[in-house]
Amino acid sequence: MEGIVKQIISLDKENRRKLAKAVKSNPSVWNAINGLGTFSPRLPNGQITGIVLREGSLDDGVRVIATKYAGVIETTGPKGGRSTIVVPTTGIIAEAETNEEGTYALYLPVGNYDIFFVKAGVAPAVVQNVKSVSEFTKTMNFKF
Repeated sequence: MEGIVKQIISLDKENRRKLAKAVKSNPSVWNAINGLGTFSPRLPNGQITGIVLREGSLDDGVRVIATKYAGVIETTGPKGGRSTIVVPTTGIIAEAETNEEGTYALYLPVGNYDIFFVKAGVAPAVVQNVKSVSEFTKTMNFKF
């Protein structure tokens, strides 16, 4: 093991950068170095933010849900209205609620997601195959 460490230390700056890039971009190499077997590496999250509008106005209290696969969830609003949407059987990956300015923020591991917008009394909607990129903020505004 000590020999490997010495070899890495002896690399010039450019080759150390190339090695670091290869390790970060290849889950198999990352896992081998960290002894994680076949588990995914825990790389930095991406962020998806935006505003939600309904009938031209900012909309607060909208649930914004990131999922991978289909299942069912029901929402009951303060006035008793109900909405039913399809969400993952493996669970919700991340969830946020719009504030009084209609804004939301989701922090997601790298990958592709279906983003659901749900508010009682309003037909739920989905934006499919939204990509979360490591250390990047994507703006995704939505209109009901």
